[in-house]
Amino acid sequence: MRELNWQKDVSASLEILKNSSFINPSLYQTYSKIYDIADLNHKDLFLKLKTKQKRYLGVCGSTSPMLNAICIGFKNVTVFDINVLNIHYMFLHIASLLSLSQKEYIDYFYSRDPEKRMAKYYFEKVKTELPHESFLYWKTLYEQCKDSLTNLFYYGTLQEEDYQIIEKVNLPANLFLQNNQYSKLQEQLRKIHLNYLITDFSSLPIYLKNQQYDFMYFCNMHNYLTDSYWDILKEMESFLAFHGVLQGGFIYWYEYEQRYEDKWYLYLLQQLIENGYKKVFLQHVPGKEELQDMALVKVKE
Repeated sequence: MRELNWQKDVSASLEILKNSSFINPSLYQTYSKIYDIADLNHKDLFLKLKTKQKRYLGVCGSTSPMLNAICIGFKNVTVFDINVLNIHYMFLHIASLLSLSQKEYIDYFYSRDPEKRMAKYYFEKVKTELPHESFLYWKTLYEQCKDSLTNLFYYGTLQEEDYQIIEKVNLPANLFLQNNQYSKLQEQLRKIHLNYLITDFSSLPIYLKNQQYDFMYFCNMHNYLTDSYWDILKEMESFLAFHGVLQGGFIYWYEYEQRYEDKWYLYLLQQLIENGYKKVFLQHVPGKEELQDMALVKVKE
């Protein structure tokens, strides 16, 4: 398992920036582009799942899943990610939530104004809340490449369609971005026990040992591991607490794109349903019934 090392992480980030236009952002490895915008209705999903709100394990990704888990009451939180830079990004989100108003936070990460998105002005306001390695990582990047920093992200320079996704999906589909939740989350972040693992999904069981979790969230990890996913998922079920919930599959736009006719998704559904997973339907865009996502979940009984 990797640890944060700001000098190595900066060096790798500068290489990504130098070769940004040649990098496939969907190729996830130890150093990949930061996954910055998740177009998934976490609010709908997390509120539909009835879990004991104690111990959470989930993929870090854009940080949004973890923040939604904390919003619904989880205090013991473990995240994992193969990409070191996603962990630095997570700490930047946490520091920003602790330091900025809701409007400032949205401007910093999502603003249409290029003078505001990832602006150094906001970094200066949040930096004291960063752990040491992440503080030095972000400080160095802002000093060396502040004008090209967004090229380090999966979505890069945002286009009009990206802002439409942000406004229609991201902002309304995350609990922590609702007006009555933001200040509550600021308080909750001071009280959580947070653990992170820099590892790929297939190696995850090695580091969990005898841990038990009330909610495990794996998003659409199956799209990146294919056949090996099933064996790992079965092993992960052993870390599920009694009455715990495991989200083991996710299909975007299930009806809209008729993905139920796709051979891979048919195979995915068959494997999960035969192993006791149930379908949970979500609105992809809050308020639009015609765009349905499907999560596959299992409850340990």
